[in-house]
Amino acid sequence: GNVYVTHTNFHGVSGSSPIAFSSSSDGGATFSGPKTISTGGPGGTPNNQGSDIAVGPDGTIYVAYNAFERSTGVNTINLVKSTDCGVKWSQPVVVGTVTGGQAPGVAFRTPAFAFVAASDTDSDVVYVAYQSRSGDYDVYVQRSTDGGATWGAPVQMNEDPGARHQIFPTIDVSNGALHAAWYDFRLSTTAANEALDARNFFDARKPPFKRNQFGFNLGGPINIPHFGEGGLVLPRVAAHRDLRRHAAHGEGAAAVAGLHQQQRISAQERAVH
Repeated sequence: GNVYVTHTNFHGVSGSSPIAFSSSSDGGATFSGPKTISTGGPGGTPNNQGSDIAVGPDGTIYVAYNAFERSTGVNTINLVKSTDCGVKWSQPVVVGTVTGGQAPGVAFRTPAFAFVAASDTDSDVVYVAYQSRSGDYDVYVQRSTDGGATWGAPVQMNEDPGARHQIFPTIDVSNGALHAAWYDFRLSTTAANEALDARNFFDARKPPFKRNQFGFNLGGPINIPHFGEGGLVLPRVAAHRDLRRHAAHGEGAAAVAGLHQQQRISAQERAVH
């Protein structure tokens, strides 16, 4: 099957950083040369990172990423798509505006990257998730029902009443239902990340680990103890599907078409209508 990979091509500290795309038609044995897909035409921006890939049931490739306009200081989540296996790409479409920056009190980097998922039952439905900060970070999802041309209003996925961070959302779709997972700070007693395993990595003096408790309510989150233990891990969620698989690592992403996969690390299940 086809394999698709995106990455950020950084050109120095003050240079441009476009999103580049490569593909393989022989199961990953060889790849095409990288093609810039984020900066073409009037909708492009010179500074981009944090790309993610989804493949629709009709083979359409969607790539979402964070775009930063230095002249205005505005961060946006952008999306491009290809309907011919990556030969030609659409102009970038702005999904939504985000407020980024380092999360106060958190010891590790908290970039506001984009995550995308395509419906497995409707070729025109695609979702994009991201984090945005207003005091604390919350996680949001937006939906398009016309193949990414237009987008609905952001829906906040976390429902905690306090001022604690929710970061690094990840999404996937199974049987038309949207699944999501994220890092959640709601059990922290301060704005810092003492309720996350990552604290044990960054603290000079290792405190007793405060383990989250498993719990469940309909449509609500299940906490996963020891997730990311020993360092910073970006979570990924995958739902049972027959056509494709996603994987994301740092500044790039990969998608594989034609694989059967069943994996689930998430507990936040919600169909967004």
